[in-house]
Amino acid sequence: MKKNLLVSLLLIYLLPLFSQDISKMNADFKLSDSLLYKTEFRIYQDHDITNYSSLLRIYEVDEKQWIAEFYEHYDAVPSSGVEFRTTQKKIKPKRDFEFIETSLERSGILHLTSFDKIRWKFKLRGEIEKVVGSRRGKTNVYYTYMSQVGVGSDGDSFIIQAKIGSKSNEFSFSNPDSYLKKYPEVDELNYIHEIMKLIREEFQIWKR
Repeated sequence: MKKNLLVSLLLIYLLPLFSQDISKMNADFKLSDSLLYKTEFRIYQDHDITNYSSLLRIYEVDEKQWIAEFYEHYDAVPSSGVEFRTTQKKIKPKRDFEFIETSLERSGILHLTSFDKIRWKFKLRGEIEKVVGSRRGKTNVYYTYMSQVGVGSDGDSFIIQAKIGSKSNEFSFSNPDSYLKKYPEVDELNYIHEIMKLIREEFQIWKR
C-alpha cells in the first residue's frame, strides 16, 4: 500500500515559538519558570496576530487559602508607537477554588498531551483509490489515498502547566474551539473544551 499525505499549514506549528516566549513572559511578570506551590495551575494564552498575551495563575498558598492572578503582556510595537507594558490583578471565580481544582483534575489536566502528539487524529481521510500503471513493460497495481489536515482558525494558542501534589503536567494546543467543531469525536479536544469552558465562565476571561 502506498499513500500520499497532503498537509495544510497549521497554526499549531507556531506553538514551539510561543513556548520559547514563556520564559521571557515569566521574567517580565517576575515569576519563576517552575511551579512553586504544592497545587498550582498556569494557563498561558497568546494570540498570533497581536502583540498581546496573558496568563492565568491559580495556586494554593496553604490549606484553604487560594489566590488567582491574571497577568496581561503587551509587547512593544515601535512602528506604531506602542510601548511595552504588563498588568496584574487578582481575580476570583464564581464558585470556590476547591471546585475549580476538582473540575480541572476531573478534566484530565494531569494527563492531557500536546497537539503535536495527537496531530494524526486531525487528518481528513480521503477514499482509497486503485492506481494502475506500467513500468518497463510490467503492469503495476497499487492503492493510495489522500489525507488532509484541517486548519483551525481561532488564532489562540495555549500552554497549560499543572501541579497537584507530586504529580505535574504540561501541554500545549491551539484553536481549541475550531478543532472541536471539526473533530468532535476526539476525546482530548472535549477535555480541553471542558477546561477552557470552566476557566471562561468562572473567571470571565478569554470569552469568545
